[in-house]
Amino acid sequence: AAIPYLTGQIIDFASIDPDRNRFHTTIWQLLLASFVCAVFSGIRGGLFTVAMTRLNVRIRKALFHNLLQCEVGFYDTTKTGEITSRLAADTTTVSDQVCLNMNVMLRSIFQASMVLAFMFLASWRLTVV
Repeated sequence: AAIPYLTGQIIDFASIDPDRNRFHTTIWQLLLASFVCAVFSGIRGGLFTVAMTRLNVRIRKALFHNLLQCEVGFYDTTKTGEITSRLAADTTTVSDQVCLNMNVMLRSIFQASMVLAFMFLASWRLTVV
């Protein structure tokens, strides 16, 4: 919410109500806000990469444990390549999708709450409408 607001302020200070000092101050605020957003996005991406890797390991361990519990007849009817494929590819697909959806959901909730807070600070009357 801060970046579009600051962009609007820059346009105001450049054309509608020219004020060179406020224009430069707002440019620096926009650069700072963009840098902070980039840092937190990188941190979020790194944390979700770690979480995705840990989830993948947990799913593989659980699947491997369940495979060890199967009877010998299961291995006579099931091909080794199919078991290997399940252990390698399918577990990665599941963990990727779970982490991606969690990442998008948490980012959306956080952005919506920040925009709502910004709207209340800007004008609580318009926010309530």
